[in-house]
Amino acid sequence: MFSDIVLQTDFFNKKTIHEKLLSCETKVRTMPTDSISEARSASEEFIKGILHSHGIIVPKNILKAKLLKL
Repeated sequence: MFSDIVLQTDFFNKKTIHEKLLSCETKVRTMPTDSISEARSASEEFIKGILHSHGIIVPKNILKAKLLKL
């Protein structure tokens, strides 16, 4: 499976990303329309991992995030 590549990274949230990718791969075969939301969720976790590895932390407060242009 392609999602196993994630386990070789140094992301702090690699287990979460891997679980979401596995769920997405399963839903692609069983419920294709639901796989879209799983793919988005997995990509959001992946982006969080990339940002965190570069020392960028996105605030949970939407206004603060907009002020920082994140």
